[in-house]
Amino acid sequence: MVGLDRGPFRKREDSHHSGNPLRILTHSLFLGPTGGIELCTLQDSLALAARGHTLSLMFGTDGDFRSSYQEAGVGLEGPMAFDFDIHHPSGLAKFVGPARWARSWAPDVLWLNRFEQIYWAQSVARWSRSPIVCQLHHVPNFHRTPLLSRGVAHFVAVSNFMRDVWVEAGIHPDRISVVHNALPRHAYPRGGNSERASARQRLGISDDVAVVLYYGRIIREKGVGTLLDAWAGLGLSGSSALLVLVGASSPTADPDLDRQLSSLDPAVVRRFPMQSDVVPFLHAADLVV
Repeated sequence: MVGLDRGPFRKREDSHHSGNPLRILTHSLFLGPTGGIELCTLQDSLALAARGHTLSLMFGTDGDFRSSYQEAGVGLEGPMAFDFDIHHPSGLAKFVGPARWARSWAPDVLWLNRFEQIYWAQSVARWSRSPIVCQLHHVPNFHRTPLLSRGVAHFVAVSNFMRDVWVEAGIHPDRISVVHNALPRHAYPRGGNSERASARQRLGISDDVAVVLYYGRIIREKGVGTLLDAWAGLGLSGSSALLVLVGASSPTADPDLDRQLSSLDPAVVRRFPMQSDVVPFLHAADLVV
């Protein structure tokens, strides 16, 4: 789980709160299974709340995760925007309200899940007088990473690979801790032959076809284009193997990827929308890519 409650993330000595629990302010673009970061934020938030920490989450768009957050006692504030143009005065003005609210709530730490929202985090953290802990889920997406990261108290990388990528981008190794993503075991039960047959029946997939599964956003940055090229190059027939793609398309147009998808034989490729529960797909698959 997120290392917000140990090591460099311990409660500030000048905090007016007593005891060990932290007041953690975090954020999510969507309250739903739009991507892995949103699901990870939910699972980590529930685990932190279960440990006795108090969380408030600012969100951009409402969704299916609302009830899970509320049942765990996580406060929800939104909807609100997280991106703004630093060169335009109105881009800064719309964050005055959230920043003032954050200051009145007095968090011990602002837990940032997307480095691309660093401008938003810097403004809110400065007003609320709280340190920033930034979770590193993906590769750097700014050219001036070292400069933009100066206001971050510490980073938490989800893997050693991700830590190394950010070190190469200019972040000092001492500023990054690795806390591997954890899976709640009860939510991802192991499956056998009976679970495989049941999942395939539910999904309408034949029992005798080899199933290769990809789940995640259907975007080029995740290597989907390479996967589609490889799949097309195998020259498979519909009776032998099936590529199952589970996830939402990119919100921005990608004509080349769309052409790749449309050119594949529908007998060897099936698409499903983003899912809150991927266990049936995992049970149905012979191979995950």
